[in-house]
Order: sequence, then structure tokens, then C-alpha cells
Amino acid sequence: MRLITYWTLDAQPEEALEILYDYEKFSGWWGDTFLNIGVLQHGPDDLLGTRGTVHSIGFLPYTFRWVAEVIAADQDHVRLSAHGDFCGTGEFRRPRAGEPGNLVFDWDVLIEEWLLKAMCPWMRPLYRMNHAYALSVGVKRLQREIDLRRNRRGADLDTLAWQPR
Repeated sequence: MRLITYWTLDAQPEEALEILYDYEKFSGWWGDTFLNIGVLQHGPDDLLGTRGTVHSIGFLPYTFRWVAEVIAADQDHVRLSAHGDFCGTGEFRRPRAGEPGNLVFDWDVLIEEWLLKAMCPWMRPLYRMNHAYALSVGVKRLQREIDLRRNRRGADLDTLAWQPR
């Protein structure tokens, strides 16, 4: 199932991607849908090759357990593979020409959990809604995290400006 979400943030894409690169802190700012993130291994550059466990939920009464690995990352995108209750790839990236928003999440996965997989032909619209819910929480929380970081940077600059010499 391929799910593409277009986010419009009051931010430059690089501000959002900087936060998304900090994989270990997802459950801190995303919270309600990323219940827990655990790092299994860090990659050689602290991002590429990083693998971790993810425990996530939408509005359905089922949680997903999966392993994510960062398989590509640069200033324009971060791409991961997913294995567990669903398998496939996900990518946060800058929009391409003609796409709306200023950040895109392209999630292309197959459900592997046996019961959910068996119900997929009938439940696909509900699964799409569950994903949309989780990502709507994500965009709100990401904007909040961007604003918090901007405020902290501003406070740090104000503090530096008033330091006695």
C-alpha cells in the first residue's frame, strides 16, 4: 500500500529534516503515535545505517512493532526501510516540482502481521485513515517542535547578547 502525505509547515524543509534526522527523539516530540523508539545500532555517520525498533499506533486498537533502518540520507531526504508488522520503505523528502506542501512523506509498505494482512482487502480504507491520523498528529507535533527549537535558539541568542564581558 503506497501512502503519500504532503505536509505544509511554517518552516524551511531543512528545518524539518534536521528534526527528522534525530531518529532517537521521535517518540519525544511525535508522542501519541510513536510510543517507543529504541536504537539497535548507530550507523557510521550517526544516521545512515542506524537501525532501531519502533512501537507505533494510529487510532485503531492495534500497535505496530517494526524495525527501521536509515538506508539513505542527505540534505533533501531521509529514506528508511521497515521490517516487522509491515515491510517496505518510507521517505521524508522535499517536494518535487508540482507537488504541494514543503515536506513529503512517501510510505510504501505491505502489512505483514497475519491478522491485519488477512483483513487487508476489506480494511484498506480504514488502514489509510489510520495512517492519515498518525501523520496528522505528526505534522502538528513537528511544527510544534520546530517552533520550540526556534524559540530556544532565539533565547540562546538573547542570553548571549546580554552576557557581561
